[in-house]
Amino acid sequence: MHLSLNQSQKFLVKYSISNCFYSVDCKETHGVVVGLNFLPFESPDLIQILGSCNGLVCVGVLRNQEFIELILWNPTTGEHKTLPDVQFSEHDRIQTVGFGYDSSTDDYKLVRISITSSRYRVDLYSLKTNAWKKIREVPDHNVVQFERHSGKWAPNGSIYWGGCSQLKIIAFDLKKEEFTELLLPDEIRQEKSGKHVIELGGYLGVYYGRPPPNPLVWTMKEDDAKKQKWTKLMTLPGHIWRPFYSLENGKVLLYKRELNLLIEFAVFDNKGIRKYPIHRISGFGGCLVKYTENIVSLNSR
Repeated sequence: MHLSLNQSQKFLVKYSISNCFYSVDCKETHGVVVGLNFLPFESPDLIQILGSCNGLVCVGVLRNQEFIELILWNPTTGEHKTLPDVQFSEHDRIQTVGFGYDSSTDDYKLVRISITSSRYRVDLYSLKTNAWKKIREVPDHNVVQFERHSGKWAPNGSIYWGGCSQLKIIAFDLKKEEFTELLLPDEIRQEKSGKHVIELGGYLGVYYGRPPPNPLVWTMKEDDAKKQKWTKLMTLPGHIWRPFYSLENGKVLLYKRELNLLIEFAVFDNKGIRKYPIHRISGFGGCLVKYTENIVSLNSR
């Protein structure tokens, strides 16, 4: 069960060089910083946001460019849970992860994809059992190249990864616990760079940020997944903006970066683009993730 407090949408912003987090409440015309500038767990190492789902956030503790711990965290209640270690070879290196919810079993799951010199290894964590298991059927390392960004969960129960040089999106079905593939939109399938998998408004999306003339965004609704039908959602006003969040009445929250710092937010709809002020956020870096307030317990499942 999700146990959402309300439908108030929020997102976390994190400094790129410290472990200071802030939570932003998304209003119609502006964002309100609600003062979440602490963590219930402490670490001298850098903490990186890896994903979120229904109010739970997955973070990794990074040391010497390797994740030494994976943690689930509920920012609403402050509760957190350190995941058990995975038994793996010292030569394994985490390539990417994906965090999502399996409605068929009311369970939160984390996919951990590591790489050796010759093949992928995939491990699946279940919050309900608090245990990992190894996925036997994995993509071919010589054919599929996972991007290092975390996978994007969509409410249809799958986690998605893209690869800039690939013609397809890789999906992992949390119910069937197996990988599948989706074709990218026809217009950008052959492009070698600039393609990014996103989740927007509860749907799988693709953002293409290379010219000409302006960035494009497609989404795939659940009913269209079997037909692999993409719908062009919008053309963005310039290459500096990227889509992040669906607001009400067809509005989309955009952000832009300079030198990897978040410097500005804006709202975009069919009337154009206008600034979306968020005090105390200018100059923040790195990590952005959205979540819904939720009182689900991490330690009583």
